[in-house]
Amino acid sequence: MGNQVRVKNVSFSYDDNVLFRDLSLHFSSGSIYRIMGSNGVGKTTLLKLLAFDLLPNEGVIDTDLMREEIVYLHDGNILDPNLSAKEHVDFLISFDKINRQRLAKLPYLLEKMKLGAYYNELTSALSLGTVMKLTFLLFWLQEPKMLMLDEFFS
Repeated sequence: MGNQVRVKNVSFSYDDNVLFRDLSLHFSSGSIYRIMGSNGVGKTTLLKLLAFDLLPNEGVIDTDLMREEIVYLHDGNILDPNLSAKEHVDFLISFDKINRQRLAKLPYLLEKMKLGAYYNELTSALSLGTVMKLTFLLFWLQEPKMLMLDEFFS
């Protein structure tokens, strides 16, 4: 049946600001979903709920995925500023977190994404856009079952 995430009758609010009431959704593996809406309607909150970074006030979010198989990439820098992209890759390799077949494609991807010149630079010296591309690449190397991008193109 594949990996799935089911949102059942979820309600969520910040104090008196109700973002969701009785929300039900279903996400299946192998699909791409786009969540659209105006600022402040709860798109980021929904992604945080799906990533289990927040818990709903009511309802259930159910999945057959393990927490480490879900990656939520928000619009901030989550990389260690004292490490280069190469050092981040080496760290992930040391914990056997990188798919070896994908790792073989790294030089090609660095070239295609125009990141090769930044691979050995400390991430603190890079623009946020470059850091976001490197972060995406690092997550892609780990082959997550669910990858959620928040404001990725901003």
